[in-house]
Amino acid sequence: MSRAGRYIWLAFLSLLWTGAIWARSGWKEKVKKYRYCYIDSVYWWSSERSTRVVVRLKAGRPYTAYLLKNPPRLCIDIERAVLHPPKRTWSIEDGLVHRVRAAQFSPAKARVVLDLGDVRGYNIFSLSHPDRIVIDLFPKIPKPSQGEPSLVRQLGAKVKRIVLDPGHGGRDPGAIGLWGIKEKDVVLDICKRARSILLRRGYEVYLTRTRDVFVPLEARTAFANQKHADLFVSVHLNFSRNRMVSGTETYYLSFASDREAKELAAFENATASNRIGDIEKVLKRILKNTKIKESRALASVVQESLASRCRRKDRGVRSAPFVVLIGANMPAVLVEICFISNPKEARLIKEGWFRQRVAEALADGVERYASRLAAR
Repeated sequence: MSRAGRYIWLAFLSLLWTGAIWARSGWKEKVKKYRYCYIDSVYWWSSERSTRVVVRLKAGRPYTAYLLKNPPRLCIDIERAVLHPPKRTWSIEDGLVHRVRAAQFSPAKARVVLDLGDVRGYNIFSLSHPDRIVIDLFPKIPKPSQGEPSLVRQLGAKVKRIVLDPGHGGRDPGAIGLWGIKEKDVVLDICKRARSILLRRGYEVYLTRTRDVFVPLEARTAFANQKHADLFVSVHLNFSRNRMVSGTETYYLSFASDREAKELAAFENATASNRIGDIEKVLKRILKNTKIKESRALASVVQESLASRCRRKDRGVRSAPFVVLIGANMPAVLVEICFISNPKEARLIKEGWFRQRVAEALADGVERYASRLAAR
């Protein structure tokens, strides 16, 4: 046997020996001893305009995603990850995704494959607390002719279905203000009041949560997409280390307009992402659609209504990379009603009459936006 042949044979034996060691070590040992993560579960939401698939992990790990053809599929290779059992399949069959398959591709790598239908494109990003990979897939749609109004404007007269999103909940209290005020409790009460008002005015209204439970950020917009909502409004309370800061502000999804917006997004995204920079990379791919302009218009009308009806300082309309707004198939905004770190505003938000006024202001803003679209 030549010298080259001996080297090849030794390398082959070494590979077999390494594989045998890994085979003997169970998946639990890999997780504990070698600090591997393992794929916990896969879940999804489907609507006519998108499908969101979430791969939940027990620890964050680097991954690589790429598209393959014949048949079309999206492959995601997750480094230093194990799967137990070593092969799993989840059937979706919603037109965009046929199924999700996961397998142990190599001793040190797990592969998740989405078998695709008629897909135009996808967005993928990672979140933490808990760690997961989120994939949004979009169907092929005909390109509108030049000068044609956006789909939202075409359907302006039919703005009937609204999703209100009470921020935080469950193990995530949100901001905790003076006198122990918890953001999660106040915004839930306000959203329930706003829902009652809008229902009386003839709208269909859904809440992303109706009680004190934790709802992942990616599940909130997915819920709105499933309901085929025309508008999505996420309701929050603000907080500042400076007790003198006060007022109302409304956000739409884009890059942070200033330092304060970036800090606020970091707080609101605390249960989702470790770094704002990661989310902004995703935004570069996401912000090429017609909803940004409509979301800015919705934010403007809602902000005007809140500031005037509630008689709070108007802090204006801003933009920030809020995870809760990513992937919404409709105009979507995030409202910061007031600062519960400010003594005056904290006292106000404790009062039922003021919460009712806030709810009325939200309902008025939504209705004015719908009316303006219908008039165009």
